[in-house]
Amino acid sequence: MFGNDIGMLTSVKLWLSKTFSMKDLGNASYILGIKIYRDRSGKLIGLCQSLYVDKVLGRFQMEHSKKGFLLVRHGIHLSKSMSPKTPEAVIQMSRIPYAYAIGRLMYTMLCTRPDISYALSITSRYQSNIRSEHWSAVKTVLKYLRFRMEGQLVGDVASRAPLRPPELKQST
Repeated sequence: MFGNDIGMLTSVKLWLSKTFSMKDLGNASYILGIKIYRDRSGKLIGLCQSLYVDKVLGRFQMEHSKKGFLLVRHGIHLSKSMSPKTPEAVIQMSRIPYAYAIGRLMYTMLCTRPDISYALSITSRYQSNIRSEHWSAVKTVLKYLRFRMEGQLVGDVASRAPLRPPELKQST
């Protein structure tokens, strides 16, 4: 729970503890795979999914891939007309977990990484009848996330400004 009214928070916690069997674990540091950073002196809060992104990279054997500096390669043009024509190509591409990768990337985008939204809007259109170019575009997004692993949303608690991505800086 969070809020500005300490008295209200205390009364809600008291009511919950009387109604349900619960234990106060203190400040949350992780929730749904999202790391919560707090800078109380600067009145900032940050959300980061680096562990989740690392698991996603591992799922697609990309944890040791090259790091990508761009979300979308220049000159890439994806379309439905690119879909495989031969039955062998359809079978080969059906083994690629394209929709699974798009789903994982969408969760990442919605929670902490709005910077990948454009690339996902392009790649998520083609979840059936994909071709290697479509899969390559998704891998480009994964490589970018490997490069920007520690990217997080940062919000100014005092001004109640919306969360924003931090300034770009290279991660090692």
